Amino acid sequence: MIAAIYNPRSIGQQHSACRLKLIKGKNIIQTGWRVDPTLYGDNRTRVFIHFDDGTNSCFDLLCPSFVIVSQNITLGQPFPHTSTIHG
Repeated sequence: MIAAIYNPRSIGQQHSACRLKLIKGKNIIQTGWRVDPTLYGDNRTRVFIHFDDGTNSCFDLLCPSFVIVSQNITLGQPFPHTSTIHG
């Protein structure tokens, strides 16, 4: 699979995301990339994970019970390179 990852500008409370969403009952897990100035404080495209169990939900490493099992990809880390239109 080839994916183009862009860095769209989001203003104020806006965010932009591309995600894969898996649902089983009340449990939802999403992963992908997003631009979210409210959450991250800038307009950079970042890899993310979000979970919701029907009672609790959280993003990335903001989850107190989240366990990191690999250092290959850091959640919330901005992509060093993004695609450009006609690039």
